[in-house]
Amino acid sequence: DYNNIYFAGKSRSYADYIIGLNSTMGMTSKFKNTKEIYTIGRVQTPTLRIIVDLEREINNFISKPYFKITADGIVNDVSLVGNYINKDLDNNRFFSKDDALKMIDKIGIGDAVITKAESNKRYEKPKLLYSLSDLQIDMDKRYGMSPIDVLNTAQALYETHKLITYPRTDENHISEALAKRGLSIVKSLAISNSSKDLILKNNYRINPIMIAKKDIGAHEALTPTGLVVSKEKIESLKPNELKVYMAIVERFLAAFLEDAVIEKQKLVFVKNDEVFNTEIEVCTKEGHRAAYQFGKKEKSESKSFISAKEGDIVCINKLNLVEGKTTPPQRFT
Repeated sequence: DYNNIYFAGKSRSYADYIIGLNSTMGMTSKFKNTKEIYTIGRVQTPTLRIIVDLEREINNFISKPYFKITADGIVNDVSLVGNYINKDLDNNRFFSKDDALKMIDKIGIGDAVITKAESNKRYEKPKLLYSLSDLQIDMDKRYGMSPIDVLNTAQALYETHKLITYPRTDENHISEALAKRGLSIVKSLAISNSSKDLILKNNYRINPIMIAKKDIGAHEALTPTGLVVSKEKIESLKPNELKVYMAIVERFLAAFLEDAVIEKQKLVFVKNDEVFNTEIEVCTKEGHRAAYQFGKKEKSESKSFISAKEGDIVCINKLNLVEGKTTPPQRFT
């Protein structure tokens, strides 16, 4: 049953020598006027080729304008914006303005028919608690903090302020014992009564996915310590300390809240044989998302579902020509 797995491994081992060792010797001999070794590898060299090809594509890239078409319409007294889709185009883009304008003339304003109306619901669980590396990644994305800045800040929150647990952890879970202390930790935090009320409604029960199913050693996931925190203490923190501390606090609070409910709707409508679609995603139940308040921006106008079904009419009252410019591909992470 397993012989071919063995032979696959053996063939890779042969290839490492036949390709890697011989080619490395050959390339190094060819460029013997340098002191460097030119390494060739069964995996290394094809991977390098992929990266080099992408870099050449980026360096040789020339931006050019493109045009897209959108439609403003109304269905059942609700406004929507549809995006023109055409599988024969490159990402639904026209590279000739005249061609785009001709298509607008062909489509025209007036009634379009909905040919597809789909909706689905998904339940979004809270994220696992922070390990140090997860915290570093998140702080970089949110605030541009370097990994060393995050580590030093977390170390200060741990050593100097006694506000968080030991930061040098690679664990995302906590023990059953710490989970049972969740109520006292939540009550110790200087957070709004509304946040505490949300957690109270869930009976201070932490989501079971946060609790380790096996022994996790000395260092658990990053959490607040349970030290009673006053507003004055919060105000004494440096800007970066406050950002890191609040990130850990909110991730911890979110673990006590229910799943968020996300509903997604997709409508496809057709006019003169040309197709538009629109997608609407609505958070119908905030759940754990309600924990994240620090640095939150004002809410934009919330979207709502459109009560529409196949066969309903979308009245297109305006067609828009949207201009953009192509951008080079992104380098690999």
